[in-house]
Amino acid sequence: MAEIVTPQNRFLYAADLEKMYAMRYRVAVEDLGWSIPGIRPGYDRDSFDRDDTVYVLAFGENRDVLGCCRIIETTRPHMLSEVFLHYCDLQPVPRSKTVFEVSRYFVDTRACSSKDLRTDVRQELGLGITEFILSAGGTHMTWLTHQALYNHTISVYESEPLGYPRDEPDDNAAYIAAISKIDVHTWARQRRNLVRKRDDLTFQAVPLTPAASALQRAGAAA
Repeated sequence: MAEIVTPQNRFLYAADLEKMYAMRYRVAVEDLGWSIPGIRPGYDRDSFDRDDTVYVLAFGENRDVLGCCRIIETTRPHMLSEVFLHYCDLQPVPRSKTVFEVSRYFVDTRACSSKDLRTDVRQELGLGITEFILSAGGTHMTWLTHQALYNHTISVYESEPLGYPRDEPDDNAAYIAAISKIDVHTWARQRRNLVRKRDDLTFQAVPLTPAASALQRAGAAA
């Protein structure tokens, strides 16, 4: 299941975050071949992993971190504003208390033994992203991703590109920056889709942060 790590509950997740940094390195550097300046071998932690950063972690049976992402409010420095500004050539980089950047979205394909498990992890991460942003009063998320994943994401979120696709020679792929609408209808649909695939879950059993209780009532009525 996925859990949301905030500045308030981070002290409970110290060991899990260490696992996440190691997993991110395996996926980003070893599997995808990224070159990330300023990180140490085996450990992907950069300047955007701050005290105010929020994480969504998807766990396996032995509490292995199977998937992760991080969420940063865009009024603060974030990857699109500081590193990938050149990807935003159609629209300026959005900066607002209601817009959050999602980055380092990874699924550990080595640890996920089946396609179904990888799909479940992605859906859990997506639900956690939507739930946190809504509970924080957000309305949109920005992100930069492989163009193939962009095509999948726009089937879940109402989205528009911030720029044209650009090739990244490090991993021989095209990437695109985008902004997506976050609303309770998307949240309710994500919950229903996840529950439909999981025989061990009911609608109410999908994890919620305490701040999202009102969203559950709104989602049930949507």
